[in-house]
Amino acid sequence: MNPPPRGTVAIAYALSATGILANSIILPVLPDIADDLHVSSGRIGLIVAAASLPGVIAAPLIGLLADRFGRRRVIVPCLVVFGLGGLAAGLARSFGVMLGLRLVQGVGAAGLVNLAIVVLGDHFDGAERARKIGRNALALTLGLSIFPTLGGAIAEQWGWRASFVPYGAALVVAVVTLIVLPDIRPEEEMSFARQLRGAGSYLRDRRVYAMSAAGAAVFVLVFGVATTLPIHLDEEFHAGALVPAIRLRDGIGRPLRNGWPGRRSPPRGVAGPIVPLQDYAAALAPPEHRGIVVAVWVAAARAGQAIGPAVAGAAIATIGTGGAFVAGTVFASVLCVAAGVVRPGLKLQGVR
Repeated sequence: MNPPPRGTVAIAYALSATGILANSIILPVLPDIADDLHVSSGRIGLIVAAASLPGVIAAPLIGLLADRFGRRRVIVPCLVVFGLGGLAAGLARSFGVMLGLRLVQGVGAAGLVNLAIVVLGDHFDGAERARKIGRNALALTLGLSIFPTLGGAIAEQWGWRASFVPYGAALVVAVVTLIVLPDIRPEEEMSFARQLRGAGSYLRDRRVYAMSAAGAAVFVLVFGVATTLPIHLDEEFHAGALVPAIRLRDGIGRPLRNGWPGRRSPPRGVAGPIVPLQDYAAALAPPEHRGIVVAVWVAAARAGQAIGPAVAGAAIATIGTGGAFVAGTVFASVLCVAAGVVRPGLKLQGVR
C-alpha cells in the first residue's frame, strides 16, 4: 500500500476521540442533570442511550455511503451533525428536548469511530494495520479515562451545561478533515444493487455475527458500569461531578509504548477486547465493502452503549447501585467464559 498523506492517521485518531466524547464527557454530570430536569435516577441513563441508539441503524447506512461516495464526503457531515447536536443539547430546558437533540447527535456519532477504523484499514494492512489500530485504542481509552474527569471538572466550575461545550471540538475536526483527508473514492463504479449484493456476501459470514455480538456485549458492560459509577459515588459519598479516571496503566500505557505490535500481545484493560475486534473488522472485507462491515460492528457496539445504561438504570431502580455492580461482575464472568469457548473457532490468524 502507498503511504497515506500526512495527517491522515492523526485525523483517524481524532475521529475516535471525538466519537467517544459523545457519552464519556457527560457521564459524571448525570446526577446533576437528573436533579435539574427532575428525572429519576432510573431514567437518566436514557441520555446516554439516546446518543448511542441511532448508531444501530445509522452506522451501517453511513458505512454503505462511505463505500460508495468516499470517506471524506461522509465523515465531515457526521462531525458537523455531532457537534451542533451536542451543543444544542446542552441548552435543552426539558428532558424530552434533550433526548431528541441527543438522538440527532447520535446520528453524527454513528459515523466517527467506525470510519476512523476504515481510514486506517484503507492505508495499512497486516501487522502495520494492527499497530495503527492499537494506537487508535489509545484515543479511545484516553477518552474513556480523561473525558469524564474533564466533564466533571468543567461542571464543578461552571455548571453541568458547560460540560456540553467540548462537543464543539467536532466542528474544528470537521474543518481539519476537509483540508487534510484525501477525497478517495471507489476505484470501480458499481450499481447500488451490485454494491448491496457484494456487501451481503460478507455480512452473512458467521465471523461477522460473532464479532458483532462480542462488540455489543463489551459495550453493554463498559457503559453499564460507567453509568452506575457516578450515581453510586453521588449517593454513597456525595462526590458530585468529580469522577476518578479509569486506571491508565494497562488501558493506555501499553498501547502508547508499543502500539500493539502483534496479534499475540494485544493491549489489556478497557482497550484490550476493543482493539482485536476493530482490527478483525477492518481485515474481513476489501476496501469497497470495508465501510459497511466495520459499521456493522460499530452498530452492535452502539446497541451495547444504548442497552448498557438502560439496563443499569433499571438495575439501580430495583436493586441499587451496589446490586448493579454485582450483576455487572457476573455478566463479565459470563463473557470471559463465552470468549474462551467461541474464539478458537473464529480463526483470527486467518483473516486478511
